[in-house]
Amino acid sequence: MIEKDSIFNIQRIHDMTTEQAREKCIAQIIHANTIAKTFSSLDQQILFYKILMAFDSSFHMRFGVHQGLFGSTLRAQGTKEQWKKYEELVLNLEIIGSFAMTELGHSSFLRNCETTATFVKEEDAFVINTPSVTGTKWWIGMAGQTATHTVALCQLFIGGENQGLHWFVVPLRDRTTGLPLPGIKIGDVGEKIGRPGLDNGWIQFQNVKIPRTNMLMKYSQLDSNGTFHPAPSPALAYLPLISERIGIIECTATDVSKCITIGVRFSCVRVAGPTNRPIMDFQTHQYQLMPILATTIVLTVVSRQLSQKWETLKLPETMEEMVSSGPIFQDFHGLCSILKGWTGWWAMESMEAIRRCIGGHAYSKYNSVSSISNDFSVLTTGGGDNIVLCQQGAHYLLSNYLISKKGGASSPVCYYFKDFFSKSMDTKKGEWASIDQLLLHFKWLVKRMLEKVEAMKKAGTLDKNLTFYVESTKSFCYHYLLEAFYDEIKTANSEIQGVLYELAAFFGLYWIHSMIGRFMQFGYFSGEQAEQIESEVYRACEKLRQNAVPLVDSFNYPDWFLRAPIGVYDGNIYPPYFNLVSTAPINDSTQAIWRKHLSPLFSRSNL
Repeated sequence: MIEKDSIFNIQRIHDMTTEQAREKCIAQIIHANTIAKTFSSLDQQILFYKILMAFDSSFHMRFGVHQGLFGSTLRAQGTKEQWKKYEELVLNLEIIGSFAMTELGHSSFLRNCETTATFVKEEDAFVINTPSVTGTKWWIGMAGQTATHTVALCQLFIGGENQGLHWFVVPLRDRTTGLPLPGIKIGDVGEKIGRPGLDNGWIQFQNVKIPRTNMLMKYSQLDSNGTFHPAPSPALAYLPLISERIGIIECTATDVSKCITIGVRFSCVRVAGPTNRPIMDFQTHQYQLMPILATTIVLTVVSRQLSQKWETLKLPETMEEMVSSGPIFQDFHGLCSILKGWTGWWAMESMEAIRRCIGGHAYSKYNSVSSISNDFSVLTTGGGDNIVLCQQGAHYLLSNYLISKKGGASSPVCYYFKDFFSKSMDTKKGEWASIDQLLLHFKWLVKRMLEKVEAMKKAGTLDKNLTFYVESTKSFCYHYLLEAFYDEIKTANSEIQGVLYELAAFFGLYWIHSMIGRFMQFGYFSGEQAEQIESEVYRACEKLRQNAVPLVDSFNYPDWFLRAPIGVYDGNIYPPYFNLVSTAPINDSTQAIWRKHLSPLFSRSNL
């Protein structure tokens, strides 16, 4: 359906201007909404949108902002009555939403946000204000040109007292003319390096009045008399960010899987050297691409598993549910902060490595790798800066470590921390063929890193060791990925289970090799063992190369979906690439350049 639909599958998308990309993207949002209504089940709708979001990153972000951030915030932070008021409007695109959280001068440290919502009891209303230029809502997806409404994070003032951050529904534009409503100053942030179809914008509020009932009141309530009932925890205001980060982790796996498919297919066709060997047969290529392939497959499986777990959770409605579910959401926050951080950095490095492995042809927009990388790059800072998230993750791990040390029950995610204190860890330093043993190696490093972090905290030197503090979450991240993948493949089809076990073992070995310096620093591996591990990684790369093509084919991306002629399924890469380049619109502008500049120049020549 998508392949044959000219609104979705635009042949020359890489030749579009920003204005054309914006128009294309909003047309796709409206078209998709119409088509989705024809499906008989919610599951079909969800699958349809997931395919579209994987296909086009600008669509992904626009739809994600409207439905995933604006819609989910209304649902998660609003009462049942508030959600009922907006539900059909959101689902039918009768309003278009945005998510106004970050500001020009404030992003990661949200508690310093400046935008205010002041309750005026006599009018039963709030007045929203932007007190300074640094309080301008900034990078707000959909705000640049299209959003009619936003959910704005504001400092709530009642009777002159600041009651902390809360969410408010604020209309932005007239739905007929598109013009800003009174008191709203709004615009676009301009050209970006990626996602040209998304209209990121800025918003300033100047004495904007909204009804009291526009404050989302599931967890905090304010009645018309000005009586305020705060939420049991201020952290409940950040619930929408957890689902956003889970979505980003899934997006990470998707974007790298597209790039590695292009990179592997190209590298198995491209030949070099006196014997015309495929460049994939060279160890330098294998060492760069095979770990990326293995990690991508692991992350694809684990991110889906994580998403399914999140979808089964019920958002708390009553006070009792808020209290009882608190630790569960803390676990998701801690885990997702760490996973988003490390997998996001890995993804950016991996896409650049793939671009280099392909060579000059990946510098062309027509082969998608550079475009996918540029579009993805915002996700290492957007949705929570990875450095800050890993610091929060480190705090989460240290808290569970100290609880376990005192004999308490740590979170299920940190279940093995109790083993750090109840028994000696039975590791065999010379063994790395067993996945179980690889997991123990990771656990050992988690323990040693956290011991050192604890010592830094006691000495009051954490602020001077923030780099180590962030890195203390890395071994935990890759232990979690390996263990979750290992659990998943135990029930896999017997025909492919062997390959998956080899892939899991290679994944674990490679990431231990990547952290070999820390293992050696703490006296775990000797120099000789480090050399042996390195040799095993090279051998594993060579072995995985034999299954590289069928493994990337298992992602199931058709050629039209990848939009990269050098990564076509049949390996006939050069004719479609040449055809795409030779028919590019830029070729039609040559005569204009000559008429305006070169012909007059050469007419003065004496030749």
